[in-house]
Amino acid sequence: MNLRTYFDSRKRGILPWVKDWKDPQDHIRFEKDVKKLAHWDWFWCHPSAYVLFQYGTNVIPFILFLGSGLYLWIVKSSTTGFILTLMAFLFMMGIRKKIQNHEIMKKTTLYDIYMREY
Repeated sequence: MNLRTYFDSRKRGILPWVKDWKDPQDHIRFEKDVKKLAHWDWFWCHPSAYVLFQYGTNVIPFILFLGSGLYLWIVKSSTTGFILTLMAFLFMMGIRKKIQNHEIMKKTTLYDIYMREY
């Protein structure tokens, strides 16, 4: 089962206020003050949540692998440190690719990907 099928069957429980699933929910997408939004409305329908999720999946492992690799390199476990630093470099390349595609994805939301009916 893929995530799209999973969320299609549960979307009415997640966002019960949505009546038209083809609507892009632009009243939430272009909201400037996200503090006004409920947590789930922000998470599913605001682009900042998607950007946070999208970049976070590469930034957090990059920081962890780079920190661990440099620490191990300093305490003279250079082989393991090199491998972890190499993995950090791979995550950095993923971050770079996402930054290059930012203009395409900057208005995308999790609602668009997993729940919206086109």
